[in-house]
Amino acid sequence: MLAFLTLKRARFTSGRMQLGASLWGFGSVMILLACGKSEPTAANPEKEAYEKAITHVKAPVAIISAFLTHLEPKSLPGKYAPTRRPDFDRSATFAGNGMRHAANAARQKLQAESAQVSVALAEPFVAVARACADLPGSEGATLCKAAVLALDAALQDAAGKATAAGVTDRFPRVSEEFLSEVAKKEVAPLVQAMGGGKVELEFYAKLENSAATAQNIVDGCQAAEDEATANIKALEKVGEEVRKVAAVHREMLKAVCARVGRADKARAALESCLQEKEKKKVLSKDREEDCRLVCTGGKAAIDEGLPAAAFTKIPDFYKELCEKDAADKK
Repeated sequence: MLAFLTLKRARFTSGRMQLGASLWGFGSVMILLACGKSEPTAANPEKEAYEKAITHVKAPVAIISAFLTHLEPKSLPGKYAPTRRPDFDRSATFAGNGMRHAANAARQKLQAESAQVSVALAEPFVAVARACADLPGSEGATLCKAAVLALDAALQDAAGKATAAGVTDRFPRVSEEFLSEVAKKEVAPLVQAMGGGKVELEFYAKLENSAATAQNIVDGCQAAEDEATANIKALEKVGEEVRKVAAVHREMLKAVCARVGRADKARAALESCLQEKEKKKVLSKDREEDCRLVCTGGKAAIDEGLPAAAFTKIPDFYKELCEKDAADKK
């Protein structure tokens, strides 16, 4: 009886072991099958590094692109457009500092990464930050622009390597193509400070219009100056530096208006002397002396350069009153 029970227990234990082995084998097969169906994707550190770099530089490059056009502002077209533009220097300095801030932002993010891709790409941003800070003059603007062009070349090189590494997103370039709404908003105060409003543009158009009267030019210049003054007040809340740009632009317009005023005074005085001489034929001694001084003012206006098409008669008036009269007296 004891032998029977011992044999039965042995068979039961053996059965449990066989069942356990079978279940373990089934589980092993299922695990192996599952592993066969879903193999882990191999990591691509280079691709990931380029993708991170793109996210770090997109916004700063857009801002640099927005400010670049203000580094070397374009003069207005037209024969009588103002050529003395101290506001251009102020605008370039402000634009350079805007690019410096953007470059520093990119540099900090790139240098925080350990990947060689980011470390290497940080270098041209460092160069821009150094070259564009507080521009000393036209030479400084040239050096700043050179650093920005070198940055763009580095971005182009990185773009090619990123594509080769399998990156589908585009690397930004220093170009209007990559401007963003944020970048446009960033540069908007500078655009406002440099004028170009409706009234100012209308004034510049009048300078070239031969049908505009001298009074049209005088009034138009004063209106443009008033618009510039309003810009200064509007930008006070934005920042002191951009307000200074607007102030220098207003001073430029003041100088233009002063020149317009001198030309208009010379024109009116020359014309008055001519009309009086034609009417009276002979002027009094005192009036003759007055008109000689008028000739001096007319010559100064001609030498300074006529500020608008409305004043093109000044040389004719001067020739008739001053040069012809002097020749006749000889």
